Amino acid sequence: MGAAGFDPARHPRGLFGIGLLRHRAADWRLVRMIGLSWVVTLPAGALLASVAYVLWTR
Repeated sequence: MGAAGFDPARHPRGLFGIGLLRHRAADWRLVRMIGLSWVVTLPAGALLASVAYVLWTR
């Protein structure tokens, strides 16, 4: 069954892996969008965290 609250339909890496295991072509546009979201989200989160730290420690 999986962990409580885990929805495989919303887990992109799981869907990508299942597509590869079933010998279907991966949706590379979706994979690119997911990768780009990580590239944008992680630095943005780091920037927000550093601003919050500076403001909090004043």
